[in-house]
Amino acid sequence: MASISETSIPQLVRKSYSGESIPILGSVRQLLVFISVYCEHCIDLLPHLNTIRENHPIQLSLFSTGDDDDHNEMAEYFNWSFPIFHMELQEMEHYFGIKKLPAVVIVNEHGVILHKGIVYHASDFDALISRVTP
Repeated sequence: MASISETSIPQLVRKSYSGESIPILGSVRQLLVFISVYCEHCIDLLPHLNTIRENHPIQLSLFSTGDDDDHNEMAEYFNWSFPIFHMELQEMEHYFGIKKLPAVVIVNEHGVILHKGIVYHASDFDALISRVTP
């Protein structure tokens, strides 16, 4: 089983709630968002994901402890078009070093971690991405 190094993410292929197999590591800068459906701060972050996507030209993927039905409901309610993947808390820690939620990892087109941290609102993300954007 691959796990995170200090500087890059593992090359994983996950199945999204829609049934499509998608590689996690793409060829563009990405924002990986990690939530639990049992975390109040995580649920409060969900409406901000559209604002984040509107304000920043970055590919977003959501990793959630929810099941396919949860993901489908969230995507329909918030009108999301980005991939949503199921991932257990233990996998978040193992593969990405995530220990607190809601968390984000910003990676470049080579899968190198540019920054990671905890976010509660779009403004938290703005502060985080300003650290990696020239």
